[in-house]
Amino acid sequence: MPESLLKDLFPKWQPGKKQRYRKPASESLRDIADSAGALWRRRWLRRAVVSALVVMVSAGSAFAYVQLRPRAVPDVFADDLADVLDYTLLTDEFNRLPVDERLALIKRLIDRLKSMDSNDSALVAGFAAGIGGKARAQLQKNSEKLMVDIWDKFAIQYSQVKPEDREAFLDQSFVDMTKMFEDVAGVSVPIKDEQRVDEARKQAKRDEERMKGASGRPVNPERAAGFMGFMNDRGQKLTNAEQRGRMAGFSRDMTRRLRGQDVRTGKPLEGGAANPPEAPGAPGAAQPPSSQPPGTPANPPAAPGSGR
Repeated sequence: MPESLLKDLFPKWQPGKKQRYRKPASESLRDIADSAGALWRRRWLRRAVVSALVVMVSAGSAFAYVQLRPRAVPDVFADDLADVLDYTLLTDEFNRLPVDERLALIKRLIDRLKSMDSNDSALVAGFAAGIGGKARAQLQKNSEKLMVDIWDKFAIQYSQVKPEDREAFLDQSFVDMTKMFEDVAGVSVPIKDEQRVDEARKQAKRDEERMKGASGRPVNPERAAGFMGFMNDRGQKLTNAEQRGRMAGFSRDMTRRLRGQDVRTGKPLEGGAANPPEAPGAPGAAQPPSSQPPGTPANPPAAPGSGR
């Protein structure tokens, strides 16, 4: 073939230089696939690849199980105290337990803390000193969540009570709630149930009178707005709309009951249930009628010669 024609067909062709053949892309891919097939047909290579895959899948599954599995409830008196404190105060697993189990766990933890030695005291001090940032936020969440769930537990029961039995249920709920907190804290107040309710009513009355006395003073709007915003923000995070409505109704009726108001209407009850009768002889208490005839002095003069 004339060199002029070769130059026209192949501009980069140079006379006397050996030309290199370049495979098209499809042929290169086919060669790679053939080479990979030849390697895969070797038994030792297949075993090595399969073994590596099995190890990788097993390790990944074990890591995922350790990270995602639910944490077991610790034994308060047998497990390490730091683990118990961490689970109770700083984990969301604690919040997923039923209310009664959480209360029982806290009660056992307080019992252990009361009987701890010097080593445990140093551990608790170090644990408390290390709480900060996210841990402090989790601690606040756990305590608030427990209070909310306790209140909602009573609110659920209250929603199922007949209207004519609600006043008695509110009184008993107040007694049960105070005993519950005393039991968890490891203290006992030796007073009767009726006295608990009476003391609460007196305190509610004093608070109501104090609020009336303060109603004439101006309220700091910024402080009030900040407090309401904080309560609304925490309530939104810890409860749903159904819980908030249920708990608000229970709180309203409990307040009315302690203030001596009608649970349904909020109007004062006849006789003032919030003001239990004072004991005879107390200031302001109604005295029993005298058995002496009308007009007889309370302290008649002594008869002559009686020596008085």
